[in-house]
Amino acid sequence: DPLRQWKLSEVDVQAQERWDEFTNVKYEMLKKTHTTHAPWKIIRSNDKHQARLNAMKVILNSVPYDRLDDSLDFVPDPEIVISGSRELEKMEAQRLGSGKFLA
Repeated sequence: DPLRQWKLSEVDVQAQERWDEFTNVKYEMLKKTHTTHAPWKIIRSNDKHQARLNAMKVILNSVPYDRLDDSLDFVPDPEIVISGSRELEKMEAQRLGSGKFLA
């Protein structure tokens, strides 16, 4: 959105400088901790409103409860909610293609 007012802090600048390091650590973390017993769900947060709605859907689908209203849409958007295994596949393809992870 070209009209959006971006807020940039010193922490943001430092994070950009360490992007490669953070991404490598994210990759290693997912490789070691994403399991069938405890699967990761990555929620893309470019659109905060959609990210929050989809995070709620993931949680509601993970917790059994009474009085579930079947008329409501609890299916997460696959463009926003990505499995840990899919994220690893994407990261591995990036690294194979360019030698590093891409933003």
